Amino acid sequence: MKINRDQHKIWVIFALFSIIGFLLGIFGPIYIPKLTRAKYDRSALEQIMKDYLGHANFSGILTKESLVVAYDYNSQQPRFYSRYYSRNSPSIYQVSINNAT
Repeated sequence: MKINRDQHKIWVIFALFSIIGFLLGIFGPIYIPKLTRAKYDRSALEQIMKDYLGHANFSGILTKESLVVAYDYNSQQPRFYSRYYSRNSPSIYQVSINNAT
């Protein structure tokens, strides 16, 4: 039985995906827990931010140009914290600068 080019491509793609699936099945359980845990203790960093920034909110910032870019892991969306956003959507963006950073 002779195999044409299209069938050969399909078999090569199938073999590659099989190999990738096999490797993920072996190495996935080893590396996924390492990727989901923090590698350092954040308490010292949080204490430094609390010492420098205190409990100041974004609504109290004097300049309009201050912007903190963060990522909310729960909603999986980027967040932009500034005086503008804290005044327009206070239920979402009215957090302390310490917490946003």
